[in-house]
Amino acid sequence: MKIAGFIFGLLLLSSMNLYSNEISTATNYIPQNFDVLHYNLKMNLNDTINPRRVVASNSMIIRWNNPAQKDKFFFHLRDLSIDSVLLNGKKIEYATIGKAADIDYHHEISDFVSTTNQIDTVTVFYQGNMKQEYGGTWGGVNYLSNILFANGVGFNCNYVSTTCHWMPCYDHPSDKATFSAEFIVPFNYTVASNGLLSMGIMPDTSSDLKYIWNETSPCATYLLTFIKSKMIKMEFGNEELPITVYTQVNDTNSSKYAYKYVDKMVKCYSDRFGKYPFSKVGYANTPIGSMEHQGMICLDASIIKNAISAKDSLNSTIAHELSHQWFGNLVTPYDFRDAWLNESFATFCEAIWAEFNFGYSKYLDNIASFANNYLSKDYKSEGILPLYDFSRKSPSSNYPVTIYRKGAVVVAMLRYLMGDDKFFAAMNEYLDTYKYSNVSYLQLKSVLEKHNGSSLDEFFNQWVIGKGWPKLSIEFKDDDPMPGTGNMYFFITQNQVASWGLFKNVPINFTYKTIFNEFKDTVIVLNDSVQFISIPDMKYDSNTKFNAGNSVRSLFQIDKITVTSIDDKQVSKEIKIYPIPAKDYIKINVDANQEESYNLKIYDERATLIFEVKEYRNNQEIDINELSSGNYFISLQSEKIKYYGNFVVGK
Repeated sequence: MKIAGFIFGLLLLSSMNLYSNEISTATNYIPQNFDVLHYNLKMNLNDTINPRRVVASNSMIIRWNNPAQKDKFFFHLRDLSIDSVLLNGKKIEYATIGKAADIDYHHEISDFVSTTNQIDTVTVFYQGNMKQEYGGTWGGVNYLSNILFANGVGFNCNYVSTTCHWMPCYDHPSDKATFSAEFIVPFNYTVASNGLLSMGIMPDTSSDLKYIWNETSPCATYLLTFIKSKMIKMEFGNEELPITVYTQVNDTNSSKYAYKYVDKMVKCYSDRFGKYPFSKVGYANTPIGSMEHQGMICLDASIIKNAISAKDSLNSTIAHELSHQWFGNLVTPYDFRDAWLNESFATFCEAIWAEFNFGYSKYLDNIASFANNYLSKDYKSEGILPLYDFSRKSPSSNYPVTIYRKGAVVVAMLRYLMGDDKFFAAMNEYLDTYKYSNVSYLQLKSVLEKHNGSSLDEFFNQWVIGKGWPKLSIEFKDDDPMPGTGNMYFFITQNQVASWGLFKNVPINFTYKTIFNEFKDTVIVLNDSVQFISIPDMKYDSNTKFNAGNSVRSLFQIDKITVTSIDDKQVSKEIKIYPIPAKDYIKINVDANQEESYNLKIYDERATLIFEVKEYRNNQEIDINELSSGNYFISLQSEKIKYYGNFVVGK
């Protein structure tokens, strides 16, 4: 079904046309004249010699939105042979466009004559051997360990959504539809799928079983799945919300242990993000995974086995995939450029699950782990990528770790900067406003800004659209001749490559001890290329730790920390500030170079920047009439050298 808040989607287009006869691709959403309302699938999977073989039909009920003179309907189907295509029960011609491995490979029916809101049914009869994604072995249809199952996305194929390997459909996340399916399988097999199950029944003419599944909530095609195997069904939920697990017999004990807290996971996320949005919670243990299909999650069976051996019944992967039912399934991106909207928030939700069980400190530990892993190894193996519209070329993929771990830290920073009340109110409004429909990051940003009360352009530009993170050097200055026993101030300098830009509004939580052995925990907000910080009674020792404390974890890297004791006599030879005390003006004499110009900044005792002179010359007079009495600090910086000093204003 077409999206709510449609106007935002138009910003993704390169054209001014409202609708187009061009087909959308994985990374280019184009609104269509048609809207698929429902898929009605009938699949015969009873071939005992070749389990991948299917004989099937799928009827696609479509509604026309804004018909043109010659409308087209597009559908995707790869590898499988089309026997015939019917329009409202009558056989019609269709065209196949491109090669099977092309990003825009599809079939199309041209020259529809239709009116607004007209309903048509396109039925495709087809057969063949269902396959995996092109260029990969994860997405598409897999047959492993006597289990036939579909993973809805591929990690390496250029088209990303892989439901087209088993069902004709408009295989693009922007068009969500309801779904019903009949699966015919041999008598001793079970089929699990999306929605709720009508009892397996025995067709009149054979000993096969027919399973009928119905998903009544709109679903993106990449979130559809089926699993066929000799499975047993385990129930963990209640009448209000069934929690169903399909597993192999030899995995029942592991499943009992691993899934026993799913009901608490549902409560955790419902408390934060609103009521669970679908008719059931479903999991199926499969040989590879894991994938968040709507209401029927495929989960790698090795995770279940590891859970019991590691005594980990609070499994973060089970929680991650469950949280996708809100982030990705209830609200779905227009296209896969915004895959971060799914994965960043689901990884962030792993930390929310930890917080639910163990408190905020455990949440911070999880976010810190994501940041540390990203900075220590992830970007080195897959490249430095943005969250939005990232490169998919090797060593990246359709789902690089960047959009998981870096993205989760970015969401956590946003939570801290907005505060819990505003952040979670915004997330609830976002999920409620766009439920069962589609978004780009623009809708999310708009709702967040509404609750934040100010623009988030800068935040999204540097953390979502842009690449990189702050790389910092920190220089401590001890203003007492005996290091470690007096007040300290320090300078944080951003050293990242220029193309990453200057990062602002970055919260930095750090801890330290004072000269009185009091433990301190504070947060500063990084906003400048060189930032001055003044800390009363601080001493620098092993208790001085960055990205530590009780408030927030952020994404930044410290390349170097230096600690310097300042000798007053030595400073006076380099820089002289007069008159002392100052009243109306000050002048600064720099002995080193009389002709050089400097960037001059003056800070108050709270390390707040008062004003700045871009090209200060030696002995130039600075008007300080507006400054009240007190202590002030100065930094002078040229391309080659930096000076620091302080002065007193007495009125």
